[in-house]
Amino acid sequence: MDEILRTIFTGTATGETLRTIFTGIATSVAVFSFFNTTRLWRKTNRPIVSAFVETDSAGNVATMYNLLIINSGNRPAVNIRLKLKIEIEKLVTQELNNPNVQAILECFGDGSEIPLLINPGNTSNYFGITSMKPEDNIWKYGVSFPIEIVYWDLEGRRYTSKQRLVIKYSKAFAGMEWKQEEPDKKDAIKLLKQIVDLVK
Repeated sequence: MDEILRTIFTGTATGETLRTIFTGIATSVAVFSFFNTTRLWRKTNRPIVSAFVETDSAGNVATMYNLLIINSGNRPAVNIRLKLKIEIEKLVTQELNNPNVQAILECFGDGSEIPLLINPGNTSNYFGITSMKPEDNIWKYGVSFPIEIVYWDLEGRRYTSKQRLVIKYSKAFAGMEWKQEEPDKKDAIKLLKQIVDLVK
């Protein structure tokens, strides 16, 4: 390399030598650009799978949850598996043999592998309940815990996502929202009578 630079800067390089040098540089740049483009393509053209605890319904006494699995990438994901990275006993108020706790654990079992999730796409499953009634309550409200999502693309490349799930009301991130008031039955009857009187 030192010899090449010395030849260029001392002015002793022939036209053929310069052509060879610049051809080599251009080839190196092209090869680098190709590998960089391929790397960026693989980063962007891939499945991106994440999980989210979604409120299914809520009332004054209880809130029901679903576990939502989302593919927000631009390629399908296959063989999606969820792994719980903490002992569930620390997260729930019921015994392990409770059927509802077992139903939650099924989400992380080998038999619950998702074979295919198109892009964009999602799928969901029952994920427990929080309740004012101790006998019905499953989760400790507000608990946060780590999970791992392992999945593949159609070409067999393996991906791993690590994130945390939070058990809380999901339709309002700080817990408050506007609610549309139900019309009072008496007011509705009164309004109907006024309309009838106007028609007469």
